[in-house]
Amino acid sequence: MAIRGPLESNQGDLGSPRGPNGFAPWGPDEDQWHRKAIGHGLQAMILKLHHVAVPVSDLDSAISFYSDVLGFHRIERPDSLAGFGAWLQGYGFQIHLTEDRTFRGKKLTDNPTLPDSRHFCLFVDDIDGFREYLIRRKVTVGEIMEIAVDGHQFFVCDPAGNVIEITDIPL
Repeated sequence: MAIRGPLESNQGDLGSPRGPNGFAPWGPDEDQWHRKAIGHGLQAMILKLHHVAVPVSDLDSAISFYSDVLGFHRIERPDSLAGFGAWLQGYGFQIHLTEDRTFRGKKLTDNPTLPDSRHFCLFVDDIDGFREYLIRRKVTVGEIMEIAVDGHQFFVCDPAGNVIEITDIPL
């Protein structure tokens, strides 16, 4: 199914409710959506995010950032995979780092308030505390922005320049 903009009706493809802008509101009733998806012939359910693949120009510095700063731990990567890389796990999902010495990411100083179209987001329980922690770890961080009622975000970059959004908006 292709991603698209607002829908004509107030119902999504599987009958999920839509807000006035045509998109699903925050926190849809996932159990209700799953029942409707099964009724539309979906046989297998998506359970959760498994991993995010992240290109990096320096594998060692990326491993250090994701493990020492963000708290992921390294896990075994199959020998059968070609190329250089590392797998890390934590918080219920994995990050698969793939070394590409030609990769050039962003510098947060280019625009610290706007996300790159290619980014992933980490949910935290204390956005101010997490930002202060990153600053103490010498990570360049953007300013905290309010993006929804009681919702905030800021952006950081890993050593390769991959953009990471940090938010306190629950799913």
